[in-house]
Amino acid sequence: MVNFKSVLCEPGVLGFSGEGTWYHNAARKLGMDWTDVTFVSETVTAVPWPNINPGLDEILPQWVGRAQQMPAKPFLISFVAMSGSPPLRLDEAQQFTEKVGKKQPWLQGVAGLLVEFGELDADRGKDSLCAEVGKTLDELGELHLPLVARFAATMPVPVLEFTGRHPECNALWIASTGDPRIGLTGRHRLPFTAEKVALARAAGVKTPIIADGVRGRLDAFGLYQAGARGFGIGQTTLARPRRRRQILAMARRLSALDEA
Repeated sequence: MVNFKSVLCEPGVLGFSGEGTWYHNAARKLGMDWTDVTFVSETVTAVPWPNINPGLDEILPQWVGRAQQMPAKPFLISFVAMSGSPPLRLDEAQQFTEKVGKKQPWLQGVAGLLVEFGELDADRGKDSLCAEVGKTLDELGELHLPLVARFAATMPVPVLEFTGRHPECNALWIASTGDPRIGLTGRHRLPFTAEKVALARAAGVKTPIIADGVRGRLDAFGLYQAGARGFGIGQTTLARPRRRRQILAMARRLSALDEA
């Protein structure tokens, strides 16, 4: 059983293995750290994509090293398939499973797996999307790691419902995106995400839902009311210790409500 904190950094905010950027190195020298949130790796592809992604062979040893050095700090590794067709993307998932499977004993009990489905075309149709998502989850489930499926908020609710019911899916993550009905500007992002969380719950999704785009404690409260039980924070919020502490305090209060 791996227990992840209910506040998570969005994928890639702290790099592939927690190294962060030049800013984080400077901030660490001032005493700042980010151990109060769950680390989520930048998404990794099964093979290198020049100028886009270094590929799994380069990053996997870093994940194993983190798991060995910090066994009491659970984190999420992250995978995305970027090929242009479902069969090729499934082949990427198979390659990822094969390579990570060789190191699975070092990751077991420390790491979970986030699979990024945000690259999928939400207009493809439910049957096609569900077929691909289901096959991908079946394949990655062979790793026996806690599995989180991440979608853009534009993904149709029936696909979220299907995924939430899949036996290999331990949680859904709904990524903040703008409302295509009224524009993609920042002020519309969180309400649209909250609406999608609420619609997923109304459709019968019982799986824990994580939602990101949280910039303050009231954002977390609004997403909680919609049905989210985990909260993703981005670069700006992560860099503001006071605001991060407020979100963490709110998350603890909300967790206490569920336990009462």
